[in-house]
Parts: sequence; structure tokens; C-alpha cells
Amino acid sequence: MLLAGQLQHVNGQTSFDQHLLVITRKVVRRFCSVSGIDVLTDSFLKALVTHLHAAYFRIKYHVPYHYIDLTQTKVTYQHLMSLTQFSLRPFEQFLKMAIPSDELALITVYFGGEIRRLSPDWLASAKHPDVWLVCTSGIGTSQLLYQQLATRYPSIVFSQPMSLEDFYRHDLIDERPKLILSTAKLPETIAVPTLWVQAIPSSNDFQRLNQAFYRVGLLDDSGGAQLAQAVLDIITDYARVDDFTGLTGSLRDYFQQTPVTQRVGERRSLAALISEDHIQVLAGVSDWTIAVHQALQPLEIAGIVDPDYANHIIEATQTSGPYMVLKEGIMLAHSKPTDGVNELGMSVLVLKTPFVLSAHGQQRSLRVIFGLAPTDRQTHVQALSQLLALLQNEELYQRLILADNHDEVHHVLVEATALIS
Repeated sequence: MLLAGQLQHVNGQTSFDQHLLVITRKVVRRFCSVSGIDVLTDSFLKALVTHLHAAYFRIKYHVPYHYIDLTQTKVTYQHLMSLTQFSLRPFEQFLKMAIPSDELALITVYFGGEIRRLSPDWLASAKHPDVWLVCTSGIGTSQLLYQQLATRYPSIVFSQPMSLEDFYRHDLIDERPKLILSTAKLPETIAVPTLWVQAIPSSNDFQRLNQAFYRVGLLDDSGGAQLAQAVLDIITDYARVDDFTGLTGSLRDYFQQTPVTQRVGERRSLAALISEDHIQVLAGVSDWTIAVHQALQPLEIAGIVDPDYANHIIEATQTSGPYMVLKEGIMLAHSKPTDGVNELGMSVLVLKTPFVLSAHGQQRSLRVIFGLAPTDRQTHVQALSQLLALLQNEELYQRLILADNHDEVHHVLVEATALIS
């Protein structure tokens, strides 16, 4: 019972503690890998191994741990809990037991709190923010919401998350923000526009946010800006974006500056870039590196890329992991224009037998590789938006990964091109 209680520290010298520290380090590394957030610090390892020490004995000997806020935590931390559950697999193997949901929720709070602590934005308080963030609690999801919004909308100044108690201390007349976003229901009598949001917004939530920001004048309501934001919403559903500001700027510049006739021209459409001689349907491959070379082969034969271009893609994947996987079964293989691109081009390889991409400690099962040869940051945006629309359309997605021949693949590409013309 004593070992199952909350501990301030652990000895660290016993064989059990040393083994648990190794397990904890594996857990944190898995979290870093799957989340893209680096929380591997000595202080966090020390705190987490101390918590897992007590959790081990609670779970092992069926000592229930009750915490009044865990139900709310399970709701607000829904996405982060799935990442934490994946990360805790080494701890479950050590336990030889599944982790109860209450314990999982409590460990998730540890990760959420560390994400908040490591964020430099948390300490940078805006004096006159455009948007106030009001959250129901002080746990880490409030900072996750702040980080997502501040990164996705760099032109908008957001306040640090404040509690309901702090919110009611502010003078709305003097400070008057343009919009209040809250994870709690606020009184309808508030004189400033308000919008309820989830702590971890969904795609639909971001669409509501876009509309609210347009209404209060925080986003450009021109056609080009709105189209850029719409494409960005599609991209972030399926791919990790390391530079939101750069991508948003490129999309906005493209849609605002490029004439409409040029943007929608056939040369830049997905179906036109992937001509029939750039489509391959094969039985299978023995290795994922061979699959990458095979996918880029039509572009090499046409002189669109140099023979070494595929090697740059393979090296990047081996170094950083399978970040080019857009959706289960689909990879967008690409590198920089300076790595051997001679002109804009795309190709696609469909394999009837899936293969496993294993790199940087991660594995992904793949059926399709799209090869992309970009000449700059703009000219392939139209084709990319059509590709992402294809991935959003479940019927087209299934037809693509199960295609048996060139014609079937070509028809899918033509229909995807028509989705965003």
C-alpha cells in the first residue's frame, strides 16, 4: 500500500528502479516520435519515473486510484491520451497488464503539463491580444489549444489561456478583445463575440474558427486567402507541417498572385502531371528503398529528375522517419528542388502487395507511392490540393489502393482533379 501511494522521489539505486528508468526512457522516446514534440529532458524523466513507480504497484496489485478530475481529463485530453497510450506500450509489457483508463488519464496529464512547460510561447504574454482564450482548467490541454492556434494563425495575437475566475476579473470595456474563445459556456450577455471550442479542435472546429476570424476582421476575406486556408486545412488533416507560417504564406501568395487561368491550367493538374506513362502497377517489391527508386523511375527516364534524386528521399526518410506518409498506405516521396529536379513532374506506383517502410524506429505499411519533383514552393500546389482531396474521398482512396491496372489509376486521378478544378 505504501509503494502504491504518490511518491516525492525514488531511490534510483535498486535494480527495479534502474530497469524502470530504462522503460520510462523508452516511453518518452516513443511519445517524442509519435507526437513530434521533444519532451526528453532529465527533469521530466525523473518526474515520470517517480510517478510510474507508484503506478506500477497500484496496477499490479489492483489498488484503485481515484481523482475527481479524471473524467474531464479523459474528455479534454482525448487526442493526447491516444498518443500517451501508444507511448506506454513498453510499460505495459513490463507490467504484463493493460493500464486502466484512470491511470492512463493521469499519466496523460504529465505529458500535457510538460508540453506546456517547455513551450516558450507560454511565457510570452501579449499586452493587447486580439483573441482571449478562456479554459475550464489549468491543465495542459489549455496550452495545447494555445499552441495550435498560435501556430496555425500567426497573424493573430492570442492571449495565454486564462481560467474562468481570471476571466471575470478582466474589464471587457477597457481591454475589449475582438473575440473570445472558450472551452466553457460563457453567459450570452457578454458584449464581445464568443465561440465555444474544444481543447483539441477538430477539422470542423477549425472551419468554425476560420469563419469567426473572418467575421471580426482578423483574417483576410479575399478569395485567395480563403482558398489558401481551405487547402491548409486539408493538408493538416493528413500531414505534419513543421512550418505553418511559411506554408500559409506560400499558399496565400500563390492563390492571390497567380492568375486563375494559370492556377487551374491543365499542366498543373494532378491528372496532367501524372500522365499514363508515369503510372506503374506492380505485384510487389522486396524492400521499401527499391519501391522509392521504382516510383521515381518514370521521372528519371523522362529527365525530370536526376538519378540521385531518389537517394535524397531515402536519406531524408532514414534520418527523420516516415514523415512523408500522408495517410495509411500512401507516401508522397519528394525532396528539395536543388536535389536534382529539372522540371515539375509527378508519378505514381501502386503495388498489389503492401510493403513495410521501416525507418528511424518507425514502421508504416504502404501500397502507393506518389513521386513529386517540385521546381519551387508554388507551381505544384494545385496538384497537391487535388491529391489531398483524393485522400479525403474514401471511395477514391479505396479505388486507388486496390487498383489493378493503369486505366483504373488514371480514372481515379481524373476524378480527383475534378474535385478541385
